[in-house]
Amino acid sequence: MQRVDGGSFGPEARREFISDKVLREGYVSARELAERFGVSVMTVYRDLDELEARRILRRERGGATAQPSSVFESDVRYRVLRCVEEKEALCRRALEEVSPGQAVMFDDSTTILPLARMVRGLAPLTVITNFRLAVEASLGLQGGTPGVRVMCLGGEYFSTYDSYTGLLCDRAISSVRPDVLFASPATISGCAAFHQEQEIVRTKRAMMESANRKVLMADHTKFGRTAALKLADLSEFDLILTDDKTPLEALRQLEESGVPFKVVNVPENGF
Repeated sequence: MQRVDGGSFGPEARREFISDKVLREGYVSARELAERFGVSVMTVYRDLDELEARRILRRERGGATAQPSSVFESDVRYRVLRCVEEKEALCRRALEEVSPGQAVMFDDSTTILPLARMVRGLAPLTVITNFRLAVEASLGLQGGTPGVRVMCLGGEYFSTYDSYTGLLCDRAISSVRPDVLFASPATISGCAAFHQEQEIVRTKRAMMESANRKVLMADHTKFGRTAALKLADLSEFDLILTDDKTPLEALRQLEESGVPFKVVNVPENGF
């Protein structure tokens, strides 16, 4: 790694560089960063501690990672770059569950982002979401799509998720009745879905209770991992969508849940 003049980087500039690197590459080495900036390893660890407190990364022995754990969910800026082709494929299939004239709800998972863009072609439509990126995707580059009405659920802003949650958000959710909810968990283990964050679980649960139909979307990386908080039994959903890289054992567990599920083919190289 090329060394730079540590004096040209103040603490915040150094932390911004570290954030960008770990969100782009998934892992940073404390020793390599110390060599790059010409500072001590302890200085780098102080930077990592601060960034962990901001929930941008997760410190581990020898460095830090953006990978999730049972109690840590990756920053949205990291998640949005992962499994892009799988998410596109899942959303193309999910689009078949939407009809013009409906009200659709999106949670704050990056899995639904392609769908938020795709539904613009099904106007007239109402989109309801607490996810800022989904609001932008549904509106389009011109700041609006004829026939698409976008309702943003406000509340307390969580930068890790780029979304709104909390009491105000939950109250807003209770006042709407969408035709279909599209949601994604952090993990699926056995016949249940899990998440790491209590506030996010509460908001997702409120969405599930408000929707007439519930579709769960999960790419293959969601399976076989654990998270601290149970979101829901899979049996609470009306349809589960996953991709063709999902392990056979996980598919057998989906069968055991009794919920209809579809395995979506992911074309190689996006074609």
